[in-house]
Amino acid sequence: MIRRILLSLAVCLLGMLAGCSISEWNQKMVLVVETPEGIKTGESVVRIGFTANRMDLAKSLPGAKVKWIPHGEAVVVDLGERGVLIALLKGEKGYMGDAGPNASFAFNTGRFYPGSEETIENVLDQRTGVAVLIPRKAYPLLVTFRDISDPSTIEQVDPDDLAKSFGEGVRLKSLTLERTEEDMTDGPLPEMLPCHQKLQQCVPVDFSLPYDDRMRSVPNWAFWSN
Repeated sequence: MIRRILLSLAVCLLGMLAGCSISEWNQKMVLVVETPEGIKTGESVVRIGFTANRMDLAKSLPGAKVKWIPHGEAVVVDLGERGVLIALLKGEKGYMGDAGPNASFAFNTGRFYPGSEETIENVLDQRTGVAVLIPRKAYPLLVTFRDISDPSTIEQVDPDDLAKSFGEGVRLKSLTLERTEEDMTDGPLPEMLPCHQKLQQCVPVDFSLPYDDRMRSVPNWAFWSN
């Protein structure tokens, strides 16, 4: 993580003539699941670093050289004997659901490009502690494991049909995002996925899936990024 931040800063320094914008904020995602056993909740606070060349930022157009750097953990909901539901730092349908860009879609009306100066200013101007529903197009990739001790048993979870993965009566009640001044949270993922701490790739690439399938490659940073 530190290496990525230093790289971003280096890019900014190299482009000083054009100028560079660096912003940072904490955001909290809360995932609420309704089950026959009662309401189950998981939440996580991550820090987002945002860098952009000011000349590109001013364009407010796709293709601008902007970068979101998440630091923190994915959201984990313990469903008991039914298993665990994990909302990754990676988006379900593309970058829109990645940690960082998802704030642009949750807090904005869609008038501006997600990496534009207007959009980032709007994110930073959001009042802390006010949760908003995440739009469907900006949902994170939801996954579970058939066997948590074997990361290769990962499976995608349909947010519109949790019952398919966890049984009758289980459904997603709400998925919200808010800007917060709370510190980053430490969740259970380091213990659940010791392979990550050993710097090993936890989930093997599934070459049988199409190149653009979000489950083809689930990198370690999607679970937590230091």
